[in-house]
Amino acid sequence: MSENGAREPAAARWIVLAAFASAVAGLAVAFGWRYGVTRTWIDADSPPPVASGDTGYFRVYDYMQYVSGPPWWPVTWAAPVAALVVGTVVSVAIGWFRLGRKTGRLTLVVAPLAAGSIVGAGAAWWARSQPPEIRVRMVADPNFDDLGPTGAARLDIYGGPPLFDTMHAGLLLPVMGAVIGAAVFGVGLAVFTFRARRE
Repeated sequence: MSENGAREPAAARWIVLAAFASAVAGLAVAFGWRYGVTRTWIDADSPPPVASGDTGYFRVYDYMQYVSGPPWWPVTWAAPVAALVVGTVVSVAIGWFRLGRKTGRLTLVVAPLAAGSIVGAGAAWWARSQPPEIRVRMVADPNFDDLGPTGAARLDIYGGPPLFDTMHAGLLLPVMGAVIGAAVFGVGLAVFTFRARRE
């Protein structure tokens, strides 16, 4: 058996690890989209009827109650699958160029980095062009007295999913995908290397 033939199963192991890390990077992007992207609030209730001579209406409410959204499953399966495809293509290309070299496994970290960055940038572009929508209901409750620390009424949506809007999605999602993908690949690489040395 040739030396390259003996190393092909090991090369395939690193390619699978890089593809798996890429899929996890895509899942991290999906979570970032769900919990870190600014949302658009949509009134879940239809507006009251307006007479032909009226120009508008006022709605007085004490707080906003969560009704639905944003949809969770489309991005949950689309981002990991897209990252898996990108990561697999990149890792196979790198594995083919580095076949039979000892440095090949470490260079495969490029696959989850690229997959997380590309899918994160795509999700950020999608969030900018079509912000995730959350439907809310404006509730009038004279007994409502939940005020914030400053004494003003809270702007939270009661019952809605949490939102950690800490930075712009164009930076958050690609960086999150790349960092998580590289971290998963690094942990897997360390585990496999440690086990190989023990054996």
